[in-house]
Amino acid sequence: MKRTLLVTLDYYPALGGVSRYWERLGDLLPPDFFVVLAPSLPKGMPERSARYPIIRRRMLVSWLYPHWLPMFLYIAVACRRYRIERIVAAQVLPVGTATMGVARLLHIPFIVSAHGMDLHLPKKNKRKYTLCKKIFKRAERVIVNCAATGRVAESYGVPASHIESIYPSPVIVPALLEAGGNSAAVPDEFRQKRIIITVGRLVPRKGHEYILRALPGILAERPDVLYCIIGDGPYRVTLEGLVEELHLTQSVHFAGPLSDGAIAQWYAASFAFIMTPVDIDGDVEGFGIVYLEAQSFGKPVIGSRTGGVPEAIHDGVTGLLVEPKDVVAIQHAILRILHDPGLAQRFGDAGRKRVAEEFSWKKQAEKLQYLLSL
Repeated sequence: MKRTLLVTLDYYPALGGVSRYWERLGDLLPPDFFVVLAPSLPKGMPERSARYPIIRRRMLVSWLYPHWLPMFLYIAVACRRYRIERIVAAQVLPVGTATMGVARLLHIPFIVSAHGMDLHLPKKNKRKYTLCKKIFKRAERVIVNCAATGRVAESYGVPASHIESIYPSPVIVPALLEAGGNSAAVPDEFRQKRIIITVGRLVPRKGHEYILRALPGILAERPDVLYCIIGDGPYRVTLEGLVEELHLTQSVHFAGPLSDGAIAQWYAASFAFIMTPVDIDGDVEGFGIVYLEAQSFGKPVIGSRTGGVPEAIHDGVTGLLVEPKDVVAIQHAILRILHDPGLAQRFGDAGRKRVAEEFSWKKQAEKLQYLLSL
């Protein structure tokens, strides 16, 4: 593996998918060949434990133009200090811009990582779109989180041969229950219910609304169903209003934001997992790590045919796919699993097996290490 510098705006203590993605992968790479350049920590917050160097700097300065100029300087200094042989830009803009400049100055190859939204949004701005195409043209490789994101990268002119899919893998896994996460996160009165859960930020794109609208028809046949919504966000008030409007207060539980251990308990107690995202102005579900997390617990999963979701769910094998916003299809999919426990078990078993074989962090880190060795 060539000595690699990862430049990222999303890293500990950020809790987003990109942050966890690079933390998990980095922890499995040879520490003598990996360095991270990330934003400064909040005052008083300790650094995470890592086997490799983590450089903390103020990467963006609002009063300076371009805002990423300090990042350019810090990348150059880090490359000199650690004798970097390859740079990975964890975001296309603005990290890719600064990385491209340093790579050209110091004659160091660089790779760009993309996760979905960072490719869709620039298409609305001609200047950013042109800049992205320039970055991709000069990058030696593009790492994507799924094949769907790879297809978007191809629309920027990136050859398919230059694209490598390195999938995110489950963070919340059954082992958390054995590691002390088995306290009473799930109320006793819910454990006699058929619990169906969604885990994710409460924003319109996640599609909670359409699941709620499907619930009355489901409850007419299966009044023992409880729908638990885990997570928080700006759309919560709207969803709570919809629950009142549909008279679902006894059948819907807002659990709020929870720790990984508590979420693991809900996965374990649930009968099935569902999240039916929709596309909103180019904001697309990149992959959906929560589907893999649910499958690692042996749960059948339901999702919508959008973005990278069809890669996370093998339709008819590990779960079911429906069209976005199709309330009737959502209703039928949930009832099909509820009425056929044997099918639910087969989906769950197949999902657990697929996650173990194809979506471990170790396997994805091996792919990344090979790529960084070329």
